[in-house]
Amino acid sequence: MFKILVLDDNPEVRYGIYDYFKSDYEVYIAKREKEVCSILNKTRIDLIIFDYTIISTDIKEFINYIKEINNYIQIFLISNKFDGRLFQCDIDEYMTKSLDLLELDFRIRRLFHQIRKLPIIGYLTIDISNYSLIYYDKTIIFTKKEFQLLELLFNRPNQLFTKEFLIDTIWEDNFDICDNTLRTHINRIRKKIDIVKEFKIITIKGIGYKGSFLNS
Repeated sequence: MFKILVLDDNPEVRYGIYDYFKSDYEVYIAKREKEVCSILNKTRIDLIIFDYTIISTDIKEFINYIKEINNYIQIFLISNKFDGRLFQCDIDEYMTKSLDLLELDFRIRRLFHQIRKLPIIGYLTIDISNYSLIYYDKTIIFTKKEFQLLELLFNRPNQLFTKEFLIDTIWEDNFDICDNTLRTHINRIRKKIDIVKEFKIITIKGIGYKGSFLNS
C-alpha cells in the first residue's frame, strides 16, 4: 500500500485529505515542517502533499532536503495561488485550493501508476504495489512486514538500525512484538533474497541489523 504524508497547518485540509484517502493508502499527517523529518526517517513515504506557503525555509531547499532522505518521493504542492518560482523546483504535481478531492484522487493515482516499480541497482527492482522484488526475470513475494523491513534496509544501506527502532517502526504500537519476531522476519527475508548476490542483511550482534550492497 502506498504511503502519503500530508503537511498543512489547516486542520480541515489535513483531515479532509486523510479521511478521503485513508481506505486506499496509508496516510500520515503533520501540521509543522519539523515533523516531516521524523516521519520520513521512520517510514518510506511515497508521496508528500504540502502547502509550500507555510514552509519557513526556501521551498527549493526544503524539497532538496526531502529528496536527500528519500530520492524517490513524489512532491505534490498545494497553495491558494500559483507562484512562478515553482518552475525552478523539482515538483511532480500542483493544485490550488480549495481542493477538489476527486481531482486530487485522479492526480495521485496517475503519479502512483508511474512509480509502481522502482529500480534499485542493475537488474534489481522493487514493486511497491504488491510487496515484491524483481531480480532479473524472477519475482520474489514478501509479506507486508517483510517488505517494509527490506525496503527500509534498501533505502539506508550501511545504516545500523537497532532492534528497538525496527520493532517500533514496523510494528508501531504493538507491544507484544519481541526480538524473536523480528529475528524470524529477518531470517525469512534472507532466505527469499538468497539469490540476490548484490545485497545482504548483516547482523550486528546485540544491537540490530543493516543492509549492505557489495559495491557500497
